[in-house]
Amino acid sequence: MAQSQNSVIVVGGGHAAGQFAASLRQLGHASEIVIVADEEHIPYQRPPLSKQYLQGKYGLERVYLRQRKFYSDKNIQCITGRRVEEISTTRNTVLLDDGQHIQWDTLVLATGSSNRVLEIDGAVSPQTLSLRSIGDCDALKTHLTSDCKVAIVGGGYIGLEVASSCRSLGYEVTVVELLDRVLARVTLPEISKYFRELHESQGVKILTGAVVQSINLDRGGNVSGLLLEGGRQLPADVVLIGVGITPNVDLAVKANLPVDNGIVVDEYCRTAHERIYAIGDCTNQHSELLGRRIRLESVPNAMEQARCAAATIAGTPTPNHSIPWFWSDQYDVKFQMAGFPMDGETTVLRGDIDAGSFMHFHLANGCLMGASALNTPGEFLIARRLVGKRIEPSVLADVAVDLRTLA
Repeated sequence: MAQSQNSVIVVGGGHAAGQFAASLRQLGHASEIVIVADEEHIPYQRPPLSKQYLQGKYGLERVYLRQRKFYSDKNIQCITGRRVEEISTTRNTVLLDDGQHIQWDTLVLATGSSNRVLEIDGAVSPQTLSLRSIGDCDALKTHLTSDCKVAIVGGGYIGLEVASSCRSLGYEVTVVELLDRVLARVTLPEISKYFRELHESQGVKILTGAVVQSINLDRGGNVSGLLLEGGRQLPADVVLIGVGITPNVDLAVKANLPVDNGIVVDEYCRTAHERIYAIGDCTNQHSELLGRRIRLESVPNAMEQARCAAATIAGTPTPNHSIPWFWSDQYDVKFQMAGFPMDGETTVLRGDIDAGSFMHFHLANGCLMGASALNTPGEFLIARRLVGKRIEPSVLADVAVDLRTLA
């Protein structure tokens, strides 16, 4: 397949890939841009999969990051349903799974991540599912029949968002979490407590400190429940596994690019190869605030890295020093998090927990490391700009103080 000079190939079909291609065109790149996605879809958003798309509130047109016409109008080619098998850094080509070679002048890896697999007996069955793609969500929806009992293994964001959606649809839901609290890896105990109580108030059963030994199957090979350590049996018709993700780095490894819990990139999203970039969940990048490398799993980070890589390729390099942030919608609660709350040493409360509208500020050595907010979207926008500043805790706690005066 012949390519024009200065052609850019993007491997991936998520938020990062779609935003990168749009940004590069916006910045005036006139040469060929090709997106290669292994799913039969143009670049799309993943957050709606556990919420609006699962609940039937969104169709595919609202899940897609942009509509097909955008790509044709901008002369961005989307090759879907094809997997990149290999990168050649000597011939500057990628090999697709149909044997096609595509030449590139610049290559952008937006390969994302994959769900961790739970290696227990019974894990391979039609009703044992994970949620990462449109196809995964479609499969889950086909198994959510009337009077269905749903067991979710993993009390992280995906597990709780799916629990919220399934409960809202009227299904009986149980969440089984290995650790002693939900969201243990990503939030502080106060937030975990709030969300546990929220879900339990909606009728979700939550079991913490619980180890799943196997998934029970009936004689037809269909799910009938879970066996927990200690012998407890938990009835279930559908099991969703949500125990974390791992970065997709196989292509980078085979191309001898440095990998360390993600593809190692600099502040401009460049890999060790001067013509290969990486963006999104698959990357590991230095954080100025933390003073160390970190791999982030969030849509805003993917978007910022996409814009950063596009600017560099377009000849206007700007380092990515953005403050990461994240959100999760469960029932009518909007949770938002900025910075690195888990790296804080002290926590300051602003607002009223009982009223369900509050913010936690997380500080270390007088520096604001992060903020966790529930149902305070306006103040959260300001709080994002405060991360990294040195602010007196008493000032942050005082609801009479307008946060805008601190920005």
